[in-house]
Amino acid sequence: MEHNFCVFYKNDRLSFGWIREVKKNKFFIVPVTGKEFSCPQSRIEYSWKAKIFSEAKEAINYLNEKIPSLETKSKEIDLQTIHELCEPDRPYTIKQLATDFLDEPEDEWSQSALFFALKNNPLLFKEKKDSFVARSSEEIEKFKNDEIRVREKKRREENEQLWAELLLKGKRPQIESEEKDHWDHFIYRINQYLIYFEDSQEKAYFESLFKCNRKESIEIERLFIGFLNRLGFKLSWGQLLIQRSGLSIKTTPEEREEIETLSSLTTTINSEPTSIDLRFLPTFTVDSEGTKDFDDAISFEQKSNGSTLYVHISNVDSFISSSSALFKRVEQNISSLYTLKKIYHMFPMELSENLFSLIEQRDRSVMTFEIEFDQSHLIQSSKIYRSIINVDKNLTYTSIDQAIEENRDIWPQVWDICETLRATRFENGALEVDREEAILDISDPAYIQIEGIRKNTPASLMIQELAVTANHIAAKFCRENGTLALFRNQPPYKIVEHVENNVKPMLRDVIFKPATIDLESEGHAALGLDCYLQVTSPIRRFSDLICQKIIFQQIDKGECGFERDQILEWAKRCETISKKLTQLERTLSNHWKIKYLAQNREKLFQTRFLRTLRKGKNLFNIIPLQLTVAADFPADPDNETTSIKILEINTDLDQVIIQKAEMNESSSPGTSNLT
Repeated sequence: MEHNFCVFYKNDRLSFGWIREVKKNKFFIVPVTGKEFSCPQSRIEYSWKAKIFSEAKEAINYLNEKIPSLETKSKEIDLQTIHELCEPDRPYTIKQLATDFLDEPEDEWSQSALFFALKNNPLLFKEKKDSFVARSSEEIEKFKNDEIRVREKKRREENEQLWAELLLKGKRPQIESEEKDHWDHFIYRINQYLIYFEDSQEKAYFESLFKCNRKESIEIERLFIGFLNRLGFKLSWGQLLIQRSGLSIKTTPEEREEIETLSSLTTTINSEPTSIDLRFLPTFTVDSEGTKDFDDAISFEQKSNGSTLYVHISNVDSFISSSSALFKRVEQNISSLYTLKKIYHMFPMELSENLFSLIEQRDRSVMTFEIEFDQSHLIQSSKIYRSIINVDKNLTYTSIDQAIEENRDIWPQVWDICETLRATRFENGALEVDREEAILDISDPAYIQIEGIRKNTPASLMIQELAVTANHIAAKFCRENGTLALFRNQPPYKIVEHVENNVKPMLRDVIFKPATIDLESEGHAALGLDCYLQVTSPIRRFSDLICQKIIFQQIDKGECGFERDQILEWAKRCETISKKLTQLERTLSNHWKIKYLAQNREKLFQTRFLRTLRKGKNLFNIIPLQLTVAADFPADPDNETTSIKILEINTDLDQVIIQKAEMNESSSPGTSNLT
């Protein structure tokens, strides 16, 4: 093949050249345009003999003279007639076709023209190794359709390239009526890309199209959200994160039908004969102000030899079958999501805030934990059963704190019992950690307010302790009956050495692994309990609903009611999704806190040092916001708190850079005194 002319592909087009030399299976080609290059034989599409030339320039000049006539001759070849006369499915070499159909079959330039015609017009013939096969009518039709699809794909890509360029310039593309369907689908794909993001099959395409390969993930999210907002599709970063969480927000027709059936019930009293009527007991719920999904209530009886305390949990099991569409919905959601702007209920709101909620003056079916205490407030016995209650009043933490302080009604006695229960757990190694939470008012997003710090009070601690006690009793019931359940286990924790005796540790002072969900009970170190599960919030947590179902099945039929593999699958899903939703709640809360800092960046804030990270940065807690930020400056060993100011802040990227305030800035105008 040395000193032959050849055809090869360059930039997806057929190009001509002269093979100057063949050496060790490498072909050194001089193209008609450009520099000489080497390539393997596989890149050469076709070659034919050339007369002897003394140098490459002479060969290329001759080739350039011949190319126009070759191209003209190739266009004159009647491929349609050749196709009609060829036998179907039979491969033909160029020489065979030339022999059968060309006037000068031995002329190499005529053969080259035939090859060029076949390559440039692939509709009638398909190439198969070194030969060509006439396409059938079906293959020709398919080829035409494929060609249309290729052209349409190219046209759509060109449109999307243009639209991306306009969006990056802050302009809105003008969409012609024939392009509207494509445009709508383009926007839909952008939205789907944002939802699936790292897992999106179009991640590389969109990040290349919009030239954002080197941007941080949050920058890319903000960029595309900005596009959608400018186009009139209202989407916030928080809404995107909630969409990405996979929560079912809209109801399906099947779910809606089940909701309507349940809502048509005049009462939620279940007709099962095992239900005990406890409507004679004074019964109350105690929750934060504004709560509507009441899932637990309390009754209390003082007796001569002690007392009886009843913890009632909304009976969801009796109304939601594990084969129902609503069950599948909550199996998907796993938990309710609580954000500053909105509550995303695990169940549809018609159920969580109405039918299943223990609303005052309504008969309700519940799971009751009846707990007998002696005069020293120690548990003597307990039992679990279905019952019917009617809540007298939905009370708040504030009203109960006041009743405890004023020594009114049943609440001082209930609080005394809970203090004894807490003390017993602490003797068993329970971890008492101060948890504080900033309360933000975002009713006016342009003027965010800090309403205060939410701390534990006797009322909140009392309800927490009763929930822990009921959950512990439920776990013991399952363990003693050998019933599989979603146990929450936590291995032993470690308190860092610098915490003094009798000083309540903060979270930063404790090293512990998070609790896990398993089918066997291994104890919960942080709660000081030998076994634990959660069953007290079946309206809000899927794991609690499953445990409620398991316990009722054990009571009714002496069996678990679910296969081990199914419970194990739920355990893994509950653990994974619950962590994601907890992180999402924290991320959204921190976003509003950073917005508050941006609105008040001229102020000084008090911080408390938490710990030093591996890379040398120090973590500080901005006290009025309970927001953790990293900083380069060291902690002040002589002071418990450090005043800081905001150096830089970017609410789009949730980035905050703080700086230690100078002594003379502590009384400057605008200084924040919130601590």
